[in-house]
Parts: sequence; C-alpha cells; structure tokens
Amino acid sequence: MKPVPCAHVLALTAAGTVKSWGANAGGQLGVDTPAAHRSHDSPDRSTRRCGTELPRRDTYHGDMSSNAGAEARPELSATLSGNELARWYWTLAELTVLAREIGVSRSGGKVALTQRLRAALDGVAPAAAPPRTRSTGHQLAAPVNGSTVIPEGQRCSQVLREYFRREIGPSFHFDAYMRAFVTESAGRTLADAIAHWHATRQTAAQLQEIGAQFELNRFLRDWHAEHPAGSRTEALAAWRAHRGRPRSPSAW
Repeated sequence: MKPVPCAHVLALTAAGTVKSWGANAGGQLGVDTPAAHRSHDSPDRSTRRCGTELPRRDTYHGDMSSNAGAEARPELSATLSGNELARWYWTLAELTVLAREIGVSRSGGKVALTQRLRAALDGVAPAAAPPRTRSTGHQLAAPVNGSTVIPEGQRCSQVLREYFRREIGPSFHFDAYMRAFVTESAGRTLADAIAHWHATRQTAAQLQEIGAQFELNRFLRDWHAEHPAGSRTEALAAWRAHRGRPRSPSAW
C-alpha cells in the first residue's frame, strides 16, 4: 500500500479536470489534470483514505445463478405429453398422485407406472399386462435333501432358504440366478440347485446393471466411481442437480 498524505485531496471540477490540492514535486499547488487523461491505475476518491490507498473493487456483471437460462421442470399434470413426462425425474409418490387423478392403475413398480402414464397422456391404450401366474401346485415341505425334486410352481420358500443355508452357508440368499432356477427348473433336484449356485457366483459378483426404478442408486454408484474422494453430501447435491435437468424420453 502506498501512503497518501492527508493534505492531498482530489476533486473533480466542473470543467472535467481533476484538481489536486497539495504540493506536487515542483512545489506547485492546484495542478489540474484532465480526467480523460488519468490512468485507470490512478486512485480516485473512492479508493483513497487518509494515509492509505485501498484496493479497487471490481464489479461483477455476470449472472450469479448457475441455473440461469436452465429449462424448468413443468408441473406434473394431465396436460403433459407422454414424452414430456418421460423427460423429467418424478418420484413414485408424484406419479401415483397423477395416476389417481387420471384414473390409471397404480399397481406395479415405478417403471410400469411410468409407461402406463405415458400411454394415457398420449391417448394410447397401455399394453396388456401379462397374466399373473399363481402357484396352485404342491409346495415342498421339510424335511428336504439333495435328491428332492423341484415341483412345478415351486416358490422360493422358507423351507428352501433354510435348506440352502444349511448346505451352502449363511451367505446364501435368493438372488436373480437362484430365483430363476427354482421357477424354471421343475423336475430337477435341490442338489442341481446347489451346483447352480456355485456355478453362478463369479458372474453374480460382477457389477450388475441397476434397474431403472432404482435411479438414485445407479446415479450414486456412477458418481462415486467418478469421484472416489467425494462425500455423500456432495453426491446428493449432484443428484439434486441431475434430477432437475431434462433427459431423453427414451430413458424410460
């Protein structure tokens, strides 16, 4: 900082010159300097104080909002088109309210509900839901062993869960591979099911695609993969920004 004498005062005259009251290097008083010829680096009255020279404040003329000009999410209503509905993130609760208002079935998961709402908003009949298959056949009861044959329509029951945990260990659970085996392998044995469990462990351990209905889980997994040092607070902030942006309708 360059000290400025208290007696040195700058004033702008009516003629557009800067009047400097105080002795200059030559001992002259009241030297007029045209304002237009002053250097931008010269301090003016707004940057002078008695004995000190204050830093000049720069003025920011840009937009302070990071969302300036961003497309805003529309109100969720029956006036939307199916594609416009699919361009934005909606919670299951929001979709359920809209379904109730326009008389669309609220059964099923988020993906199925979104598809039905898209069809209804576009005036298209939704695809017929596949008929539900109810297991009316015989269900295995304890005790069971490796030679027990899986009957038609067998469910992933508590009897099977207890048997597999005894044979495989406490890590056993009905994942997609085992559920499919039990459902589709009538006539095969429980020993075959155990062999199927071990044969699919390597594949099951690999990163699996997360379903569209679990969009938050998928986003957080991908975000942390790209930002391994990022905190959960930062990840959730990124999620809120992500869900507020439009996307391709093909996402659903």
